[in-house]
Amino acid sequence: MSWVPSWIRRRVGPGVWVPVVGVVLVLALVGVVRRSDASEPAGPPLPQWLFTVAVGAAQDRVADGNAVTLVSARRHRDRTICALLGPSRRVHDWLGTLHGVSTDAQQGEVTVALDDGVMLHTADRAKLRPGSTPFEKVADLHDGDQVRFSGSFVRPGDGTCINSTNLFAKTGVTSPDFVFRFNAIRAAQ
Repeated sequence: MSWVPSWIRRRVGPGVWVPVVGVVLVLALVGVVRRSDASEPAGPPLPQWLFTVAVGAAQDRVADGNAVTLVSARRHRDRTICALLGPSRRVHDWLGTLHGVSTDAQQGEVTVALDDGVMLHTADRAKLRPGSTPFEKVADLHDGDQVRFSGSFVRPGDGTCINSTNLFAKTGVTSPDFVFRFNAIRAAQ
């Protein structure tokens, strides 16, 4: 299908992008319906929904699978997420819950929880620098606050597009912890 961007066709086979396109269409319709109710606060943007769908599909596969299922589910999830995020790995205006704020005496460390046990956190190369806008905005937030944030997933050195820091392979799928560089973060309206 020529309307699918070439970087998606190159990175994943039709077994991955066809379901993603179907999910995009369904979620676009859901997004239009949800946004028509002005009394309800705006939810997560469509790319975040697709991200959580990919994570949830891997979580479901691992729940009833064996060790081979684990490896297969993680590879499939990572390919789907990489295709969704594109080469920049950037996201804009995602919605989460602040789950932790600390410092290492020099730089800020932040953890934001998404749905289904997914955590995004700063790490060595992605910590908040004092004086930066994200650092100053986090100073006014507390654990449990709903936040809107933008930034990018940090690429690990192994050639994949996202960096999961879970110690065990199974928790890397059931409750993944991804390294994220926050460029903006604020209280959700």
